[in-house]
Amino acid sequence: ADMHPLVSLVAIFGGIAYLGIPGVLVGPVVASFGIAFLRVWPVFASEIGLFPAKKDKSERP
Repeated sequence: ADMHPLVSLVAIFGGIAYLGIPGVLVGPVVASFGIAFLRVWPVFASEIGLFPAKKDKSERP
């Protein structure tokens, strides 16, 4: 995922705090999966009908 460097830095420090040295690698991977999920979720949720259909603003009474 295309991550901002600050997100990568926070992910590295969070990974170190949670897992120690292996967290240097695991933290950014988890962060990139999270960002990818947040980008894909709206498309997926609208396809399966979790979001209501958008109303056209030109159809006002």
